[in-house]
Amino acid sequence: MNFSYHIQPIEDSVLRIDLKGDILEKSQTQDMMIAVDQLLLDGRNNYLINLNELNYMNSSGLNSLVALLTKARSNSGEAVVFGVNERIEKLIILTKLNTVFSLYKTEAEALQAIKEQTA
Repeated sequence: MNFSYHIQPIEDSVLRIDLKGDILEKSQTQDMMIAVDQLLLDGRNNYLINLNELNYMNSSGLNSLVALLTKARSNSGEAVVFGVNERIEKLIILTKLNTVFSLYKTEAEALQAIKEQTA
């Protein structure tokens, strides 16, 4: 399955980034990273990363998640992840990225956490 993304403003500085399909190569997320860089110029530095429809990712996908987190934090923002399927959650735990990312079940929980973390 191909990879696609959708970026939607939620609140002032908060974006929801929906990831869909499979991330197998860094080049698949290049357009998304460029779009995020443009939105950072507008002060959009907090990300709710929605993995509800992401089926699979390898190290390239993990690198993309880390890059989003780095972009957010480098610009005084934060990134949290929600809607993780069991396979991807195991990968995140195995690579110990669960110590770096905050994982939430729902968008509402993720949004509340980002509000608390950035208050």
